[in-house]
Amino acid sequence: MNFRKCTQLLLVACAFCLGFSGCSEDAEGGGGTYNGENEKVVGTKWTATNFNYGIGDDWASTLGETYNLYFYSATEGLLYYGRKDNDSDFGSSSERLIAHFTYNVRGGEIALDYITEPLFSGFNSLALSENTITVNGFEFTRGSADANDNEWLATLHGTTGECRWYHNLKNALWIVGEGNMGDYSSFSQTPWSKANRLVNYVYIEDGVTSVGDNAFANVNVAEVDIPSTVTRLGRRAFSGSIISSVSLPDAITEIPEEAFSGCNYLTNVRLPKNVETIGDMAFNGCKKASLSSTKKLRHIGNYAFQFCNVTTWTDSEVLESIGMYAFTDCGFSELDLPNSLREIGALAFTDDGISKIHVGTGLTTVENTPFYCSSRNGSMYVNKNTPIELTHDIIENAGKWTLYVPVGSKAVYSKAAYWKNFKNIYESDELTGDGTTPDGDDDQSQESGTSEEEQDEIDAQDSRRGPVSTGFSGSGTSSSPYLIRSAADLRLLSDECRNGNTFKGKHFKMTADITINRNVLDADGNPNDDSGFERWIPIGRTSYKQKGFHGTFDGNGHTISGIYINRISSGAVGLFGNVLGDIKGVTLKDSYICGSQASWLGGIVAHVVTNDGSVEISDCHNFATVVGGSVGGVVGIIGGSYIARVTQCSNHGAVIGSVSMSGGVVGSASAEHTYVTDCVNAGDVKAFNCAGIMANLTHATIKNCINTGNVTAEQYAAGLGGRVMLSSTITNCVNLGKIDGPERSSALAYYSRSCTINWNYYLSTMSTSAIALKEGNSTTNNNEACSSMEMKSEDVLSALNRRNGSGNSRWVEGDDGYPMLEWFANNNW
Repeated sequence: MNFRKCTQLLLVACAFCLGFSGCSEDAEGGGGTYNGENEKVVGTKWTATNFNYGIGDDWASTLGETYNLYFYSATEGLLYYGRKDNDSDFGSSSERLIAHFTYNVRGGEIALDYITEPLFSGFNSLALSENTITVNGFEFTRGSADANDNEWLATLHGTTGECRWYHNLKNALWIVGEGNMGDYSSFSQTPWSKANRLVNYVYIEDGVTSVGDNAFANVNVAEVDIPSTVTRLGRRAFSGSIISSVSLPDAITEIPEEAFSGCNYLTNVRLPKNVETIGDMAFNGCKKASLSSTKKLRHIGNYAFQFCNVTTWTDSEVLESIGMYAFTDCGFSELDLPNSLREIGALAFTDDGISKIHVGTGLTTVENTPFYCSSRNGSMYVNKNTPIELTHDIIENAGKWTLYVPVGSKAVYSKAAYWKNFKNIYESDELTGDGTTPDGDDDQSQESGTSEEEQDEIDAQDSRRGPVSTGFSGSGTSSSPYLIRSAADLRLLSDECRNGNTFKGKHFKMTADITINRNVLDADGNPNDDSGFERWIPIGRTSYKQKGFHGTFDGNGHTISGIYINRISSGAVGLFGNVLGDIKGVTLKDSYICGSQASWLGGIVAHVVTNDGSVEISDCHNFATVVGGSVGGVVGIIGGSYIARVTQCSNHGAVIGSVSMSGGVVGSASAEHTYVTDCVNAGDVKAFNCAGIMANLTHATIKNCINTGNVTAEQYAAGLGGRVMLSSTITNCVNLGKIDGPERSSALAYYSRSCTINWNYYLSTMSTSAIALKEGNSTTNNNEACSSMEMKSEDVLSALNRRNGSGNSRWVEGDDGYPMLEWFANNNW
């Protein structure tokens, strides 16, 4: 009979509710509470060994066991167990285990509380004498940890932010403490990765409040426990891991970008009930997810659930935006978009299973084709009396779908660009509408439902329109530009763009002030009787590739006055419509620009597009009243994949937006890189959500700018930038204007996420807060609220000039004693 005599201690898998006091560090870097008697054992190493030999008729074995106790700080230590078994029948095997603990010495006893899972039962109370420790019949002999021991110990524990980490040599990692973990630029920069410790299992203990950036972005991580105390997840926190299930605490309000991207085995994810934002690519590539019980969800980012099967749609009634390519595999056939939804990105839903779509009353901004659903006989219900402006079909294969609209709206939808492409359009008395009047009011100059091209032609043939030149003087080169000498020349430029001439590479230069109409505005900025006004047709009216303006226009410091536009169904209206070119040196006065409530408008330029190259708008100044859906005093919206610059521009006119995202200088920027520098807003801004300089920033910069106008919102208002996201920055700027809104009113930004807002100044009497809501990894430092006296001080002026940057305008003392940009102060506006 084969018999082996092997003495082994019993391994147990017990949970460790140990009363560990957290991550407060003593002088030697350990956790726990310091006890002076612990100095007796600090830095010591205690060893016990066990050797057994067995022999039988046809077998032989040896078993060697080593037990080490390390007290590596004045509060912490670890127990090591190593076993090596050599067997003639079964070969050799080995095992190494450790457990971290805190300890307290009291006379001749050492009490252990385990941080990680204990190795053995009954190993909590140790008997201490001068040179031995006794426990469970084992006797440990005293020694000292040498340099090799300390080097090895340092690979098993350490700090991460305000917390500590512990590894158990079995690929399990514990995060323990009271506070935030550290953030890391990549998983390879985490201390456990640098120590070459594999991580398969992660145990985050109660008290930890955040999971760091890239902390567990590792294909080996298969299991994680996140306690209810965690309120923040870092970017790419679990990206690429092989976890299959995760439950996120309800205190978390944001799932940041790429948090679980590439988790191909993740099939069971419980989203927090309080989640408001799901960031770009947050669950991209996951296997399955659900949006059930997310009543507070407001924003869904680009690619958020791409290649992930989403089984249940959200029940949120406050959802505001859905990014491009957000969903590609939906497990539901009916999509109900709430009235709160305002923005939806290109190809947001690409799923053939969706056959019924409900669009609420709040939608104002649609990028390209948001619904790529090839289902035949599908139905779309749009609860808006007046169609929003589209640049493409709202749904792929619209000719196979039926559109349902509120009673009284069929005629306007049947004429509207792209909406008229539906197979059938029916009115439904179940749709209550959004309260607008599809036929328009008597004083509107554009019939609701008339397309942009049709209205352009109507205005071109209007008897009130002045003469049009037959040709330009000059050759269109930089040395011999086409000359704009009169209103007739300006009309010719507009007509040529409508006829498809983009003037790419051509140059224009004004040689005189130009007046189209006189006395367009009264003293309060409101339009006078328009019966005799010529209707202006924006330059670069429609699609930027076909009829936009691609040239360079130099106003040469001249003024254009008397522009009148009143088009309730048209977007991209302003002096210029769609522009992919440089505009400089233009001042617009005594003008009124009114457009669709569902589109972007701008005083100088409605839509800057950088898809084919960089664009610069400089030295342009707007005194016009601009009214519409989403408005910018100088530029309405900037988009594309190249750089856009708006520099030394100013707005003095009233900016009035009926929906969200209106700004004094720029409404919104979604180009790859947008720079708004040395700009001033001196006009009043009013909208649903609005800001003094720019309302919506994505990859955008506001630097060396000042707002002196009053900003009033129905919801959110800010003095400089409104919604500031994704690597955007606001720096070295000043707000002097009064900020007023029922929610999130703030001097600098009403919402910030993953951005930088540093070194700005604002009058404390005009706003009570700098930034209303801060999420993600936003950096917001050295933003100062100033009294009137402080704002007028030499200290503020000197600080602004120290940080204004090379090539930017100097700051000087304005007429009222407050800081002002030098170029603006010298113009004597």
